[in-house]
Amino acid sequence: MKNLNKSALLAFALFTLASCGSSSKNSYTDSETGYTVNLVSEELLVASMNDYGLAALPSNTALTGEIAIAPIAVEDDPAQVANKANGLAVRVNDYANNLGYKTKIDALTDALLSSEVSSYVTTTWNGKITADASSQIDLRGSISANPTSGTSSEVIKVAASETPHADILSNVVKPILSAKGYDLQVTVLDWTIQNDTTAAGDYDANYFQHEPYLNTYLESNPNSLEFTCKVHYEPLGIYEGGKKGSKTIEICNDESNAVRAFELLQAKGYLKTIPVKDGKLTL
Repeated sequence: MKNLNKSALLAFALFTLASCGSSSKNSYTDSETGYTVNLVSEELLVASMNDYGLAALPSNTALTGEIAIAPIAVEDDPAQVANKANGLAVRVNDYANNLGYKTKIDALTDALLSSEVSSYVTTTWNGKITADASSQIDLRGSISANPTSGTSSEVIKVAASETPHADILSNVVKPILSAKGYDLQVTVLDWTIQNDTTAAGDYDANYFQHEPYLNTYLESNPNSLEFTCKVHYEPLGIYEGGKKGSKTIEICNDESNAVRAFELLQAKGYLKTIPVKDGKLTL
């Protein structure tokens, strides 16, 4: 684990943690297992890991914090993984009616579903990101497409977020497509504009989002984009902290990640009961 602690940050972290321990809204103790969970601001999670027995971290936090150790457990509920896996979004109308577009999108989709991508993700991110049979899901069968004509192009333009999306595309997918005669061009864009630019035709596809986010976009832009596949999942993981054997756990204090953390800790046996009801915190 890279040590990111600076004296001022650590002092603030310790002060915050002490406050969390005394507040019923920022801590929870399971009387059956004896574990106490403190809710901590995301920017302090890595800096304060040494003060806990365990830490439940979102994958982006683990990556940003350059945590070298692998998680001892990750979210692995099949429904959760399938729902939140990040996928390749393409234009529905072009895929259904333009043979040239469909042909190159199929080549791109095949590459993203390859074992090379799975192996690269496993080796590179050490469990902080996963890509295997649970997340690499071919969805082309759900799109009604049988085009017989359309302009062909060897260039495939994809908009993507930087990590891990553009990394996977540039380092793994691009060589696979190059061997098949395609020139994959990857552009890193802000996630807030990727769907609009893809739907407008500036890019052939985008790779940055999970299904719930795409569905939200489709509410205002129906029948514009669809996934041809899902590729990787960014799980929340449980990591060993610096206090080995301590029944103390830190988790992120934003509600979405806190709920995920409590549910994972319960699923892995660290907690019997959790302060969650209908997907909401009840602290």
